[in-house]
Amino acid sequence: MTNSEKDPFDQRFWDAAETVWAAICKDGPCYRSPPEVPADRNAVIRELKTILQDDRLDARAVELRYLPGGWATLLRDGLRALLHAVSQVPGQKVTILVCKEKAGELRLMAQKTGDEDLDLEIGMISYWVTGQSRERCAVTGQPGQMTFDGWIIPLTAECAGLKRSDPAAFRKAVAMF
Repeated sequence: MTNSEKDPFDQRFWDAAETVWAAICKDGPCYRSPPEVPADRNAVIRELKTILQDDRLDARAVELRYLPGGWATLLRDGLRALLHAVSQVPGQKVTILVCKEKAGELRLMAQKTGDEDLDLEIGMISYWVTGQSRERCAVTGQPGQMTFDGWIIPLTAECAGLKRSDPAAFRKAVAMF
């Protein structure tokens, strides 16, 4: 679903997200673009593990083994954005409350800090991660379409075919590890 197809209520959140991302990109690395498809998923996972150890991030709720591997780059970019946002407010720390796949989306929810601007950024980053995951194949990270045949998850046509033809191979392909 493109931004223009979203209902007006949802569109306000996308517009707010664009404003927040413009501010983040002005001051630091750009995380607003869709994540690239990783050439080496293991390298992205190693980088994710390093990010999860950062002192500004309480990420005990993040269990990588339960997340689809195709979203590794998306999660990495979301966590980088959270770290960038929290670094703009001295003494702050972000606590990840939820990080899981639910109904075909990557749900990344963080605790509010009390700083209104930072809380807005955290919310927009979480919303961006969820929105991107709806359109990213859970196996490859490439653009995909939501499937509704037993497991609600976005997949490329090839991965959807694998899911139908060889469920065991699909489960192995979608796993982060």
